[in-house]
Amino acid sequence: MTNIAVMKLFITLLSLFIFTGAIAQKNISVKGTIRTDDGKGLNKASVLLYYPGQRDTLKTFTNDNGIYYFSNVQPRPVNITVSYIGYKKFSDNYNYTNTSGEEVNNDILMTPGDNLLETVTIESSRVQIKEDTVSYKIGTMFRKNDNVEEVLKKLRVRSRQRRKSNGTGKVRK
Repeated sequence: MTNIAVMKLFITLLSLFIFTGAIAQKNISVKGTIRTDDGKGLNKASVLLYYPGQRDTLKTFTNDNGIYYFSNVQPRPVNITVSYIGYKKFSDNYNYTNTSGEEVNNDILMTPGDNLLETVTIESSRVQIKEDTVSYKIGTMFRKNDNVEEVLKKLRVRSRQRRKSNGTGKVRK
């Protein structure tokens, strides 16, 4: 055999190997529904799909009806984790090794539980008091085209209320 014939045979076998591997690795899509204990679809629940032992993670959120959808899922074992504030985290294993096309998972029922926020802190920097000076960020309190005289009247009223409040947030009489 000549070098050219060997090279053609090598390229043909390599192409066949790559083509066969591409067919065998055809990805699938996975969908399912997340429901509350009263049967309603859970909107905006976080759904993670990941492959055990790998860092690859797919993430999506449920739609208004509680439906999630993943495309380009590798046909192999996966873990699915669902979380939503106010509900216990759900986690389960699924095996898609022999699956092709679209896989529809059974409904996932979320139960109320311990996934709650402990504290919510809201901060505002509209008003700053430094010794005898009160600074206001006007843009956060009034609209662009407000009358300047009306704005100043409102500022004086708020300033008097703050001085009377004694730091408690309630106005003394």
